[in-house]
Amino acid sequence: ALGLLLLLCCGIAGAQPDWASRDLRIQIPFAFIVNDHSQPAGTYDFTFSRKLFDPLMMVGPKGNRERLSVSHTEDTRAITKLVFHKYGNEHFLAEAYHAAGGGKILTMCKREKELRKAGPPEIIEVASPAAEAKK
Repeated sequence: ALGLLLLLCCGIAGAQPDWASRDLRIQIPFAFIVNDHSQPAGTYDFTFSRKLFDPLMMVGPKGNRERLSVSHTEDTRAITKLVFHKYGNEHFLAEAYHAAGGGKILTMCKREKELRKAGPPEIIEVASPAAEAKK
């Protein structure tokens, strides 16, 4: 009975989806704001986790690391892309999707909440070339 219990526990723990952790490298052509911090245009690396409220990890062009707060996760097979909300000249990273499955909807920062009161944003999508998405 103990052996069967161990087998079941190990089987469940090892049965992770095919996108339990995914990496993404993407070129962002404009400066943006995330977590109330300004980020320059450049190449960014993101690490996705399947766990519901795990943060999205981001490494910027200068090697700076940022843990991005997630408001919720979507189980989707969207194209690999980042979604930005644009108000005037300001871009805010709002969502991140990986083609292998999984989307992270980021927590809205204070500045975006202020701007949102004046009206909805323009939606800007930055898709990653298939060769840039690393499994």
